[in-house]
Amino acid sequence: MKKILFSKLILLSILFSLVSMASINAQCSISPGNVTLDVGETTTLTAASGQSYYWTVSGPATINGSNTGQSISITATGTGNIQVCVTVFDGGNCYDCCTTVKCNPCGITIIELVPMCWSPTANCYVRRGDFTARDCHGNPVAVDWDVSPKGGPNALCMNLGCNTPFIQRKYSTTVEPVPMCPWTNLNVTIYAYEHGTNNLLATYVATIETCPSGPKGSVFGLKTQTIETNSDPTVDLEVLNNRPGATKSVKVKTTEQMNLTISAVHITTGEEVVISHMKDQEAGTYSMEVPTDKLREQAMYLIVARSGNKILGKAKLLNF
Repeated sequence: MKKILFSKLILLSILFSLVSMASINAQCSISPGNVTLDVGETTTLTAASGQSYYWTVSGPATINGSNTGQSISITATGTGNIQVCVTVFDGGNCYDCCTTVKCNPCGITIIELVPMCWSPTANCYVRRGDFTARDCHGNPVAVDWDVSPKGGPNALCMNLGCNTPFIQRKYSTTVEPVPMCPWTNLNVTIYAYEHGTNNLLATYVATIETCPSGPKGSVFGLKTQTIETNSDPTVDLEVLNNRPGATKSVKVKTTEQMNLTISAVHITTGEEVVISHMKDQEAGTYSMEVPTDKLREQAMYLIVARSGNKILGKAKLLNF
């Protein structure tokens, strides 16, 4: 009889523990679950009802506002997993629980910063190209790079000696491939993969053409485009809808009446496309559409506000 009673007591103890655990879990939960964000996106998470709260976040994210309310707002700042935890205080007890938010790169695009080209005076050599991977907000993203073709007469190398074909991926935000002879109309394909995986994020095909003529003694004719802004700018520039496929525009804010030319300047070639001439424009805020059809695709530009030879403001534009 004593053995039966002892067994029942053990069973009741186990059942009480399970009920207590269920009660604790019911006191701490985070919703919604299974959240996935792109870089730059924001989400709001809410804990179960309690008297007070304390949230913590680890991983590529920032907290917007307070971390002591029933809800928390976070913004993803990079790729990877974000762990969000909350401690709920209620009725003299505290309960902890966590959830994982996955953050994916958004709209990865490969931008050609410096084009590859062939020079007849360079003894069977082409200029190294410089490429970068950017997300939909224009931020650089570290990826695994690869190039094609490889081996044979069109051997390629990336940040290695020109006689060493590139045979494995390179993890970085930028890449500088150097194709070897023959160079005639050689198409070089640049690949960007999610780090450590075979998930292809973006591709870019560059055709090697003859280098532009440059100063005497210059082999590749590469211009260095330096744009300085005066120390006290009087024009604020902002590029709106600066994301893939969107109709981009420039917001111009002036503090006094002036004559302005708003242009898009390619950061490496110095090519300039005029967006607008503003003559005797009163102080105020104005908006104008960017003629992206006149700009090179998948290239980086500076939008500049110029009065004569003086640059009064600038902003970054990614044309992709």
